[in-house]
Amino acid sequence: MTTSLQRHRSAALALAVVAILGACGKDSTAPPPPASVAATSTATVSGTVGAVLGAAPTFVVRDASGNAMGGVGVSVVVTSGGGTLTNAPTSSNASGTSVGTWTLGQTAGVNQVTVTVSGLSTPLVLSATGTADVPSQLTVASGNSQAAPAAGTAPASVGFKVADRFNNGVPNIPVTFSVTAGGGSLASSAAVTTNASGIATAPAWTLGKIATAQSLTATAGTFTAQATASVQTSYNVDVRFFGPSVDATIQAAFFNAAGRISGIITGEQPDLVLGPPNPLDITGCGVTGVAPLTETIDDVIIYATVKTIDGVGNVLGNAGPCFVRNSTGLTLIGVMNFDVADLQNQVNNGRLGDLILHEMLHVVGATSQIWGNKGLVSGQNTASWAFTGAQALNGCLAHGGTAPTACGAGSVPVDAVNGPGTAGSHWRETTTATGIGFRTELMTGFISAVGTPNPLSRITIGALGDIGYIVNSLPFDTYTVPSTAALAYAKIAEAQGNGGFEIIETVLEPIGRVDNAGRVTRIPRSN
Repeated sequence: MTTSLQRHRSAALALAVVAILGACGKDSTAPPPPASVAATSTATVSGTVGAVLGAAPTFVVRDASGNAMGGVGVSVVVTSGGGTLTNAPTSSNASGTSVGTWTLGQTAGVNQVTVTVSGLSTPLVLSATGTADVPSQLTVASGNSQAAPAAGTAPASVGFKVADRFNNGVPNIPVTFSVTAGGGSLASSAAVTTNASGIATAPAWTLGKIATAQSLTATAGTFTAQATASVQTSYNVDVRFFGPSVDATIQAAFFNAAGRISGIITGEQPDLVLGPPNPLDITGCGVTGVAPLTETIDDVIIYATVKTIDGVGNVLGNAGPCFVRNSTGLTLIGVMNFDVADLQNQVNNGRLGDLILHEMLHVVGATSQIWGNKGLVSGQNTASWAFTGAQALNGCLAHGGTAPTACGAGSVPVDAVNGPGTAGSHWRETTTATGIGFRTELMTGFISAVGTPNPLSRITIGALGDIGYIVNSLPFDTYTVPSTAALAYAKIAEAQGNGGFEIIETVLEPIGRVDNAGRVTRIPRSN
């Protein structure tokens, strides 16, 4: 017979078994915890900066058995690159979860979002590369506002940047370059392709021969940018016109000549202060309508007038120094007087620039008196008249004048046969019994025939150095001292009516020396 105690124990045991079985059934239906999170693809993702990424990255959450899990809580945020996310998920999807709509940042490079999964201590970082947008600008990146001597090479390369609307450099864009002011040149005309940073480096830039604004322009598609440079010089040529108004084309020739001389003479002359009690009266220079000077003269002032003299031909005019510094013997005030008809004729035949530069070089010191005062001539007033300065001599030798009849004997032949307007202040034009002639060189007494260059050589630049200026030897023109055969051919051409144009001029000599107190010591003028 079963006792009541036995029945109670059996019931309790049954309840315990039921409880255990119930507990076992509950554990078998609970989801496993997440064990990992990973990107669904290892391919590199990229897109344009500032734009929505076309194919947003996706990720998958898995359990310990590698099964994809949905419904797991996630957080997705931008952590690098400055972009934005919209529609970011808050739970996982077993078939793969997109990070949402990802707009990349505005700076080219790596962008990142970080995925944090509930229950996992290590987040997932997904990356995308932002690439530059289409070009929208071209700017100077480096090497702007440099300075170099006239005809010298800019010391640093000039770089131009092709960039998008966010200033990211755009690679692989062809850029072309051209000198657009100053008359300089580039080492190459080939286009340059931008590098990974969007930079195209221009070829070496040689500045022009004139001390004027210099510019280099880059072009990429429809975009342009301009770099500037300046010519290094401390010598200022101040051209001032007096008398009748001067045509703009003729004025430009004067200013170009002044710039060329400033590119050659680079050392500053001592400033000279004029004023009470010693203003400088310049009427003795033939300058009219200008009051006595009461100012500080920085290097040289040249007064120029273009007026009616005697029509085309005959007298061109005169030019030269009027006052020189007592301290250096170099020009302080110069004057240039021209017949307007002769200058207009030179405008028409394309030789005006050469003519004005020739005359302005007389003003700054190419005169027989200054050469003689500096002790730089031999055989003066004889058929063997020559310039003995070492810099001019070396220039002549460098241009091929090594023959004894040229400069090989140790001096540069000076014109001795063409009268007082030419003799003593020019290089010899034609060959004589005592030496070779320099024919087309700018500072002979004749301008070459139309279409023939009149080069300014290292001979003339050297002579300026010999008389006391600090000079830059780079801005010379291509020139070769002619051979005997070349001179013979030139004589035949002249006989056929194809010869040069004689400069019928008077080279003025200084009338006075001015000391640092503005006091004048008069010098008798020889012509």
